[in-house]
Amino acid sequence: MAIFASMGDDYKTQESRKEYAEYLLDGLHFVYEDPDDEEQPGAFLSEFILRIFATHLNAIHGHEKVDTLDTMMLGHQTSLALTTAAAERALILARDGLILDCEPSDNMKKKHTRLH
Repeated sequence: MAIFASMGDDYKTQESRKEYAEYLLDGLHFVYEDPDDEEQPGAFLSEFILRIFATHLNAIHGHEKVDTLDTMMLGHQTSLALTTAAAERALILARDGLILDCEPSDNMKKKHTRLH
């Protein structure tokens, strides 16, 4: 996951990524800016969600605007909800040790190893 790579050396090992993913999933910490603030936890303002959402916004910049998807929600709200759902699934994969490590030189041979 690119998000772990962008966070420095603290999350280079599978074990450190598992522990961090478990922490973020507990109580949905990955969603909130300050999960300990019961009055204003800052839903959808965590650095984790904002980095992923910013990547999405950069990717769609200049493309045709979609105001609504069949949910009758505004496009950015829908995108933020989908970002959050995808982030949760990715964290579950990291927590459960199901992220595969790809050696770039092996891409044509499709050799992948499960990280432990």
